[in-house]
Amino acid sequence: MKTQDLKDFTVKICHAENQAVVVGTGFVVSTDGKIITCKHVVRDAIGYDGFTEGVIVNVCFPWTKDPDLKNAIAKVTALFTQTDDEVVLLELESSVLPVEVKPAILATAQESVGNKGEGKTSVAARWIEELLHPFYRHQPDGVFWWDFNQKPYVDEFFSKVFEYLDLGEINPNLLVSVDVKAEIIRSLKGRYLFILDGIEVVQHQSGDDYGLLTNKELCSFLRSFAEGNHQSFCLVTSRAPLLDLLDYTTYTEREVDPLSIEQGSTLLKKLGVKGKKAELEQVVKDWGGYALMLSLIAAYLNKRGGAVKRIRDIPPPATDDSLEVRVQTILNYYDKNLKDAEREMLTVLSAFRLPIPLEEDIFRRAIFKGETGTPWIPKPLRYDWLDRLVELFYKLCDRILKRKLSESPRLDSKLQAPVDTLSYKVFKAMITRLIKTRVLRKDSQTVAYYSLQPLIRAHYLEEFKTSPEWFRQTHQRIADYYLQIAGPIPEQPRRENILPVVEAVHHLCQAWEFDRAWYIFGKRLIHENNNYLLTSNLAAWDIELDLHLDFFPNRDFTQEPQVTATSSKAVVLHNTGLAFRHLGSPTNAKLLYEHSISQEIEIENWIGVGQTLRNLTYLYADCGDLKSATTSTQQALSYLARSSNRADNKRLEYEIIDNHAWVDYLKGEIESAGQRFQFAEDLFHQVEQYSSYWFTSRKIDYADYLRRLKQLDQARQVIVKNLNTSRKNYWFTPISSFYRCLGDISAEEQQQEAARQHYQEALKIIRNTADRGSLIKTLSARGRWAAKYMQDVETAQTDLTEALDYALSAGFRLYEADIRVGLAWMYYSRGDANRAKEEAERARQMSEEMGYYWGQVDAMEVLDKVELASCQ
Repeated sequence: MKTQDLKDFTVKICHAENQAVVVGTGFVVSTDGKIITCKHVVRDAIGYDGFTEGVIVNVCFPWTKDPDLKNAIAKVTALFTQTDDEVVLLELESSVLPVEVKPAILATAQESVGNKGEGKTSVAARWIEELLHPFYRHQPDGVFWWDFNQKPYVDEFFSKVFEYLDLGEINPNLLVSVDVKAEIIRSLKGRYLFILDGIEVVQHQSGDDYGLLTNKELCSFLRSFAEGNHQSFCLVTSRAPLLDLLDYTTYTEREVDPLSIEQGSTLLKKLGVKGKKAELEQVVKDWGGYALMLSLIAAYLNKRGGAVKRIRDIPPPATDDSLEVRVQTILNYYDKNLKDAEREMLTVLSAFRLPIPLEEDIFRRAIFKGETGTPWIPKPLRYDWLDRLVELFYKLCDRILKRKLSESPRLDSKLQAPVDTLSYKVFKAMITRLIKTRVLRKDSQTVAYYSLQPLIRAHYLEEFKTSPEWFRQTHQRIADYYLQIAGPIPEQPRRENILPVVEAVHHLCQAWEFDRAWYIFGKRLIHENNNYLLTSNLAAWDIELDLHLDFFPNRDFTQEPQVTATSSKAVVLHNTGLAFRHLGSPTNAKLLYEHSISQEIEIENWIGVGQTLRNLTYLYADCGDLKSATTSTQQALSYLARSSNRADNKRLEYEIIDNHAWVDYLKGEIESAGQRFQFAEDLFHQVEQYSSYWFTSRKIDYADYLRRLKQLDQARQVIVKNLNTSRKNYWFTPISSFYRCLGDISAEEQQQEAARQHYQEALKIIRNTADRGSLIKTLSARGRWAAKYMQDVETAQTDLTEALDYALSAGFRLYEADIRVGLAWMYYSRGDANRAKEEAERARQMSEEMGYYWGQVDAMEVLDKVELASCQ
């Protein structure tokens, strides 16, 4: 990123009546005239507090030479309350900026609420706010904020972090190694700040691994970052200790303590609680200084006039009560004072997993009008002119009596009704009040998206479940809403394109509409020829697994899926197992495959049995059980012979025979493998018109076979043809695998620059997926190439160590043998003959036990090299 002069993006906020009087400063943060400043600055500019969106503010660009653009008008478009000193978003009425103005280089900061209510995110946000103050001398050159609560996918984190960095001549697409990415960050000249908020989402929350990161790539990234020798800083917020970094002296753990008694009483006062200082302090002593806890107490007291004495109605907690228990206690009392509309709002919102656009008309109509689901509540006859007349009458009374009559009683009376009957003005007032109590949070600066604080959501969700019919019907309406807003999925889909449909399927499962959910899944997320969007196009196996688990009771995949048809049950079981396998959990995958096979046999669906046995072959091979892999292919062909569906028979027969040829190849049965590959090729020409994902991906193994036989030109022809097909259909995993094969071929041809480019492309693509097996193979291939052909020990060690961690974690022994051969070459290139011999011998023994012929061949090549070197 580039260092900026403060003059490039600062703007002065001027007094409403005298523009010569400057009351504060703001930052220009976008090219279309968006400005951020503090609430107190706007208050001082307009002369009063309690302002809302739409208020006009005078701004000045003192550094511009254009007199027509020097003074401008902006209006308040959003207010954010995540910190004590609330942030305000202004927007210029004219989006034209002076040419001298360059928006501040700031990353988008996703708002999140720290679980447990300790205010971790608020502390981080306030620290950033102070750090970026114009008068702070040592400002960072760039800030990147990532909220794992809202976006828990690590692959997306890695792809986005470099979008916010100006790397100059460095192409971020080439940064395919986690360690290389960290090294690039360390080597940037400047002071950069990374905020990783809510990282507990990707930490183990229980058991022996408590506190450890669940994602090895993120762990490697943070550990590399923690090595120091750079000027940047990383702030992580979490409920759990970050145990992966405890051995680094650069890592400092800071507990976010509760507010002090004085700070807590100040917060209560700021939130509208009235009373003597000693009384406010006693509340903090009794209930603790948790920001969330005190906010809820203030909300409860404000519902009852705001007097601190009313807290006596609630017995104080025991000293050993957890925060959850205290929150539950306050919420029980708070809930009793909610009006009907508020309670309905909070209850319904607890059913959502994602932030939602509360103020959009389509959302309100779909969720609260009762058009589907709960019985429709007739809207009472309402005359807008009568409402306005009553409002004017109240204002006249206020003026005559020279007093300010509270709006709260009026709003309370209007909220004693279903949400569907509220006018937009009252609905908006209700949202504003819930935000002020910090029960409802505004999550986006551009569109009004809202969510509940996690502990509060959990409370209302549990309450919601006690009304099963309302709970079920609400989830139905939510699903219908997501289906209504789901647009057409483009040919080259991204995760955000399919999220509405994913959420619709999830909510239908929550509504116990499993058959409809499965129908929607098949209709919207599967294209022609069984081309699964989530897996074939996006390789989003994490989402695939999460969605399929919704079909099991309590997400327990050892039980029966809750769809009606046995055929559907079998497919759910098979797909869940397939997702587990691609995510590196073969034990779970095998259990589900076997369950699926029993269901398919029960209904005599021999095609289904054959398909699952085919995938079981892959799993056995990955784990090094080549004998069982052979048996599985033989069983698949046996069951397939019972099917009368000739077209499906041909397609599946090709895949199974191709599988059998591949297993023969792994075992070194070259003649048998060649015959079966040729037979598969003959079958392929009969079914080629289907051009499915699975047919194309099978060609990867055939190309590997041809490469081993030194038929490099033929192997390249197979790859190029199928690479083009994969590109046309946006099948990213096969695309990556074909590039890996091209890298292997180029390496054998001594075209090392071409090999480097192919491996980089393969790794870049596969890192944007959740396919663990393909990532292991790609890392292993590039690591071996770096060691054997390039003597690049550093790259080899980085790739092979990462691959070995994944392989050992999953139990993929076949891959482990290949990786250890690569490690042997790495040690040989380093000059450590003993370690090279040790790794090669280990790979040879493993391969011999598995019957893996090529593992033995490759290991012996290293051993012979070591032996020859020792004789010289």
